[in-house]
Amino acid sequence: MDLSLKPISGRAFLAYPEMLDFLLLEITERFFIDVKNIKNSDSDYSEKEIRIFPDSSEPLLFGNLLYIPQWKEKKNPYWAATVLEAPALLDFSSIKQAALSLRNIQRNWASYQYKLFRRAALIVESLPYINPKPRSFPYLIPESPMGLFTLVKKELILCSAKTSSPLAAGCLTFVEDKIEPPSRAYLKFQEALTRLYSAKGSIPQKNERCLDLGACPGGWTWVLRQLGCE
Repeated sequence: MDLSLKPISGRAFLAYPEMLDFLLLEITERFFIDVKNIKNSDSDYSEKEIRIFPDSSEPLLFGNLLYIPQWKEKKNPYWAATVLEAPALLDFSSIKQAALSLRNIQRNWASYQYKLFRRAALIVESLPYINPKPRSFPYLIPESPMGLFTLVKKELILCSAKTSSPLAAGCLTFVEDKIEPPSRAYLKFQEALTRLYSAKGSIPQKNERCLDLGACPGGWTWVLRQLGCE
């Protein structure tokens, strides 16, 4: 085990893009953990706060990443794109050391950043390549594990090799068709079917009969027609 890696308690939850408020509300109302007074995600923590946070009992927010040290629940929030299920802190003194330490843990790492973007990008460039391009539908989500890391200060990484999603930062984007679909709702349906496909091994097939209740303007129906459904 890397001596610069320090496991910490709890879990960290990365909200879906633009859905942080929903995550905080769910944490409060479903899990009864008070995050009402958590520091605004737009402000940086002081060096003192960062230094003591492994021993803190209070939730901390790093951009859209919510760390809750006292988390004991088995279930995860619905509004978390991915969950750092075995969070740890990684001290490092150089980009090379950071990348090497992460690679020694496992191969696949995604980055989430809310600051220190260039420094994080340099670490990513030194890690095995993860294709960030939009996917073509239908798409089978890979089963290989995907870690997540974020820089909370210049020489300190919050990371977890074990996460709840095999997708990079828990998010999936598709190649857009900006001409044929009647609405952009088709993208959400494509994502839902893709997650169903990965979980159950099946999606609607050619010549199968499907019923789209309330099909207006018809984005979901368009997806089913592309699959050859009746």
